[in-house]
Amino acid sequence: MVGLEKVRRCADNFFEHMKFMLGTKGKMTQVFDDKGVVSAATLIVAGPLVATQVKTADKDGYASVQFGFGTKKKKTSASRCKVT
Repeated sequence: MVGLEKVRRCADNFFEHMKFMLGTKGKMTQVFDDKGVVSAATLIVAGPLVATQVKTADKDGYASVQFGFGTKKKKTSASRCKVT
């Protein structure tokens, strides 16, 4: 288990260089400018990120942080059901 402080340092370094947004497509809408011209827009649902995995240069040979967003889907398997 990686210490919380190490995760925070990796995440802080990551967010300094972050050039993207992680989210899911919400819905389409319209935006009006000052002159009344309408433009199409997509609303993005963005939420808190959770560090799910941290790779360190000492242990893994490179440094990286994997982030998760949203909820994990519940696994369902047909092989668990017995047909009698």
